[in-house]
Amino acid sequence: MSQVLSQKTTTSQKQFRAAMRRLPTSVVVSAVLDDAPIGMVVGTFSSVSMDPLLVGFFGDHRSSTLEPLLETDQWSFSDRQDQPRPGLVGTRGIVMRSLAVPYAMSPVPSARR
Repeated sequence: MSQVLSQKTTTSQKQFRAAMRRLPTSVVVSAVLDDAPIGMVVGTFSSVSMDPLLVGFFGDHRSSTLEPLLETDQWSFSDRQDQPRPGLVGTRGIVMRSLAVPYAMSPVPSARR
């Protein structure tokens, strides 16, 4: 699940349901702002709609990372079970800048309209 999408993909409702059933509690939400990665771990990632396919998360409004995430146009969600990063959990602030986490921009259209 750590694959970076390089092109727009089509997901069926059946595939979407199957993916949502396999999600763990904690999910990493990440984005790029001012050419630097930012991110947070959330336990509130959920399906919002089947048509159109939408997902959402509930970030703590006191988090110093939430506002910068909301300023970006594109996000990435990952469960990262293949490469756990225990140092990320329990830290405060924008910690992604100090991690050696590879990232790439994806041509996914913005969800904001």
